[in-house]
Amino acid sequence: MKNFKEKLNSCMNRGILADYRTRYVLLALVLNLLIESLSRHHIFGGLIFLFTRPHFFIYNMLIILAIVFIGSFFKRRAFATFFLSAIWMIFGIMDCVLLFVRKTPLTFQDFDNVVEGFHVLPKYFNVLGIILIFAALAGAVFLIVLAAIRMPKIKGKVPYVKSGAFMGGVLVVTALLTLIGVKAKVLGTSFGNIAQAYKDYGFSYCFGSSVVATGVSKPHDYSEDTMEEVREIIDEEEGVQQEKPNMIFIQLESLFDPMRLKGVSYSEDPIPTIRKLMNDYPSGYLSVPSFGAGTANTEFEIITGMDLNDFGPGEYPYKTVLLDTVCESTAYYLKDQGYRTSVIHNNEGDFYSRNKVFPQLGFETFTSLEYMNGYELTYTGWAKDEILIDEIREIMNTTAEADYIYAISVEGHGDYPAETDGLDLPITVEDPDNVTGNPEAFRYYVNQIHEMDRFISKLIVKLAYEREDVVLVLYGDHLPTFDFQEESIDNGDLCTTQYVIWNNMGLPNIKKDLTAYQLSSEVLNRAGLSGGLIYKVHRAYEDGDIESEELYHEMLRLLEYDILYGDQDSYDGEYPYAVMDMQMGHKEIRITSADNVYRHVRITGENFTEYSKVFINDEECETLFNGPTELLVDLHQLVSGDIIDVRQIAASGSTWLSSTVPFTYNGLTEDR
Repeated sequence: MKNFKEKLNSCMNRGILADYRTRYVLLALVLNLLIESLSRHHIFGGLIFLFTRPHFFIYNMLIILAIVFIGSFFKRRAFATFFLSAIWMIFGIMDCVLLFVRKTPLTFQDFDNVVEGFHVLPKYFNVLGIILIFAALAGAVFLIVLAAIRMPKIKGKVPYVKSGAFMGGVLVVTALLTLIGVKAKVLGTSFGNIAQAYKDYGFSYCFGSSVVATGVSKPHDYSEDTMEEVREIIDEEEGVQQEKPNMIFIQLESLFDPMRLKGVSYSEDPIPTIRKLMNDYPSGYLSVPSFGAGTANTEFEIITGMDLNDFGPGEYPYKTVLLDTVCESTAYYLKDQGYRTSVIHNNEGDFYSRNKVFPQLGFETFTSLEYMNGYELTYTGWAKDEILIDEIREIMNTTAEADYIYAISVEGHGDYPAETDGLDLPITVEDPDNVTGNPEAFRYYVNQIHEMDRFISKLIVKLAYEREDVVLVLYGDHLPTFDFQEESIDNGDLCTTQYVIWNNMGLPNIKKDLTAYQLSSEVLNRAGLSGGLIYKVHRAYEDGDIESEELYHEMLRLLEYDILYGDQDSYDGEYPYAVMDMQMGHKEIRITSADNVYRHVRITGENFTEYSKVFINDEECETLFNGPTELLVDLHQLVSGDIIDVRQIAASGSTWLSSTVPFTYNGLTEDR
């Protein structure tokens, strides 16, 4: 070992390797090969990228070089370089793992979702897998600490001038290549299919783009006069809608028509109800912003009518601008027309920060899993969608107004189990290896969406008995996380799902392909309802008032920037929408009485769930859920003057979603 180190040091100190800058170039080359191999899930992926797209490979290598070369400016050059290289490798490994579980590569915005990511780990990995992940993280930290202790300082002075000149050259070349590439449209700046973009342009460039490009960039022609021109083109008087049908949108998690796969057959149709609906009612393909993940981004496009391609690569507006910015939306449009606006989601209320975002989108109530009783779980631990039927009907039957209900399902969510022994999976799949590489997981998925199809059948039967007009919009948020290839899908597009508009109003059965950001505008128009500025841009394009697609997208981008980041000149300086005082849960949770019973406290009330936690004098108590009208606190006794409230704690355990009106115990009677 000693002889090897001596020979290595000898080689490093003579010839071309004697120059430390050369060693940095070689380091960047090796790092790029490793990262691209990880990104492509192929041991020779980096070499394939090098020989098939050499100009992009060199460009990505320059980006890595610019970062790791920062280490040369430190006295402890070896450690600084090791640390920066380790960061690159950690990013590469994270990207590799994410592509296994969701088919969407790592972006900088994923670090905003790290809490949600840790919470859903048990859905994708078993206990051993989670242990290995944390062991790997601990090992990485240990190696970095060890390197910090053991790696030596360089002898002599740091060559700032030489390093600065080299760094300046690398930055100038990289900047010029970026400018030329973007101008020549060789380098993409908007990633419609982000997974494909990472393959085309390389990990380093795409990940770097997600760091520096966020939100909607300011259009070069943005001004008050320009927004006035936009308003003049799209503004027109609209009649008042007399009949107001209930509008129900259901975003079906990972719903995909398996019949669209080539070379695969099934013992029976997995989605017979939805297929019949697509034949008998308005329907078509729906272009969505991602493949295998990104539920919240499809949701964003549907609700707002905004095109996510205009935002930063891989951005989740729910985690950025919408946390503190009110946004024009379908909910605001319909609320202005006399609708009650509600969201239902049979999953955690704080996932994707929905409990914070939905008030910015005009919703008056949000009923998440924490406010539901009686739901069942799938084999993989997700709540089944059938619970949504009662929640939807309760909202419709308890509001005097027409309802706009946006429901987000979760039953079809991955990860799908590779071992299915003992499970009741009546539908069999022939030749699933042709497209998935995991036949048991795919068979599980097919049977899961078959159950979702039955949920839709039951819901429509219930809605058919309602004496109110109903428009029910069903669509998939993205394709499931399988190794589908473009050539294995009927239309060759991995970012396409389908939609259908069931209704009891006799709407014309028009077949039309749409993008997710056009769907709500299309549905409102067919139902005879109106909307705001974003809606009007979509309608003006469809009606031919905006003659070119280029102008259509330019106007849409101008409005998106003006509404979310600009001066809101399109509203003549008076923004018509305000943040909603949203109620969590459409049914009020109330305490009606409290008393001491033997060695515990009994809290009586309404609409409690297993996520209800009793707080006495602002201190959380161990709570036993004894049904929707009773909670128990063991080994505790109330005294006169105690203040009691019941809070709904998110399933993640990290968020307090809502609280009841405080209840004061007086020792004799129970007063509010």
